[in-house]
Formats: sequence, C-alpha cells, structure tokens
Amino acid sequence: SAPSRYRNRAMGKKTIVFDANARKEFITGFHKRKTERRQRSRQKIAERVRQERIESRRQKREWLRQQNSVTTSHASIENAGTTGIEISEQSESSTYEFRGMVATTIVAPLLQEDETSLVEARSQSSGTNKGDGAPRPKPKKFNLQQPLATAIPGYRPPKHSSAKRKKAAKGTRKRGPIGKKEKAKNRAAARQKTS
Repeated sequence: SAPSRYRNRAMGKKTIVFDANARKEFITGFHKRKTERRQRSRQKIAERVRQERIESRRQKREWLRQQNSVTTSHASIENAGTTGIEISEQSESSTYEFRGMVATTIVAPLLQEDETSLVEARSQSSGTNKGDGAPRPKPKKFNLQQPLATAIPGYRPPKHSSAKRKKAAKGTRKRGPIGKKEKAKNRAAARQKTS
C-alpha cells in the first residue's frame, strides 16, 4: 500500500474534461466576441453622449430661467380676486418678469377634492403608478463600418495632447517620397557645394 501522503494526492486529484463544443466555440468565436466588444463600446459612447446632451439641456434651461428672472409670488393671489378669477386653497400663482413686462399666472385644479380622490383610487387599482417607467428599449445595433462621428450623432472625439500635430514652419518643405530625377538633382547640387 502507498504511503498516506501519496494516497491523499490521488484522492484530491482534479480531472480535466474535454468539451468539444466549448473548444469549437472558443476557436471560431474570436470575430463574434470582437464585434460584441465593439458594439458594447459604441453603446457606452452613445449613452455617454446622450447623458451629456441631457445635462447640457438642463444647464441651458437653468440659464434661461436665470436670464428671464422668473420669480414666484404668493402675493399676487390677493390681486387675482379683483380680476374675477375664483381662487381656492389649492391654486398656485406665479409672477414672471421679463423685459419690463409682468405676467401673473394662476394654476387651479379642474376637479373638486372628492373627484380627485376618485381618480387617484382608479389609477391605483389599475396598477399604473407614476413611478413605473416604460422599460428601456433594446440597445441600438451600430454599423461598425461607419466612423463614430457618423454612427453616433453629437459624438466629438476626445482631444489628446499626443494627437496634436505640430505645424510645419513656413518655408520648410514637407518630406515625402522622392522620384529618381529629384534624387539625381539633389546629388548634383550636393557635389557642386563640395567642389
């Protein structure tokens, strides 16, 4: 019989199982996995662009509110009674000042309190709450042959310091492939300088 230390190794030995389908999937799936990675990255970029657009719209709205100097005033509710508008406790009044003009709006509910409670009871019994949003749509499939700027509207490539090309100074010639005749002229000019 084998010593105990060898027996323990044999008992805890792990076996390797060969799965032909998994091997085939791994070997033939490189292109598929690569396109999936590219799709996921484009979806992330599209989502980031979408969030940036939403944020810029929000900032623009805030800026416009500041520019229009919108103020809310409850004092105008007292003045509204003189105009013949019926005011209840639930109504809200807002005063907007813009370019020297003043506009007052009064928002009052159309339904009475007992009708409002009936409508709320119906909406709760049907199971539709305001908090429930529509399910997110499936992620968009992008054409991977298109450049990002055309595939994703609003996409701007990042500016890297290494990507900036140095502008050539005026008077310097751009180097490129030279033909045989130009090489011969350059050699002749170099010989004349040395002689």
